[in-house]
Amino acid sequence: SEDDERFPRLDEILGDVAATMPINLELKRRRADIGRFVERLGEAIDGRDNLLMSSFDWDLLAAVRRAMPDRPIAPIGSRQPHALLRAAEQLDAWSVHCHRRLAFGDFISAARVSGWPVLVYTVNDVELGGQLIDRGVSGLFTDAPERMLVALARSVEPGEEEE
Repeated sequence: SEDDERFPRLDEILGDVAATMPINLELKRRRADIGRFVERLGEAIDGRDNLLMSSFDWDLLAAVRRAMPDRPIAPIGSRQPHALLRAAEQLDAWSVHCHRRLAFGDFISAARVSGWPVLVYTVNDVELGGQLIDRGVSGLFTDAPERMLVALARSVEPGEEEE
């Protein structure tokens, strides 16, 4: 019955995904107590490598950093590029994740100088995906990964020289 349906827990989902599969886990806590959230998160991901945790909630990421200092984390931002870069520095981030409107030369250069790959979220237009890769972003989040991979592979044919 519909009353018996429930959402799977994070540890159940991770158990269904190959341990070698890299995962970006976007954290959203809404109104949950930050301490309890981080505690339960730690339990759910215990023993799981290849996991990057990202969030728009930089306070939550700071709590994750304190509780799990060796885990890779990434702040997400859609505005205020300088604040996003400061957050990445303060959090000792692995990467920075941003909206496409931030993914331009100065921001990408500043992030890369600091050693952070720039990943752009929710890019479903293949032409835009190619433009972002050409600008120097390190990766894209998309709802259509197969279509994006095929399109990007076609844009760089083997043996072609870059001009």
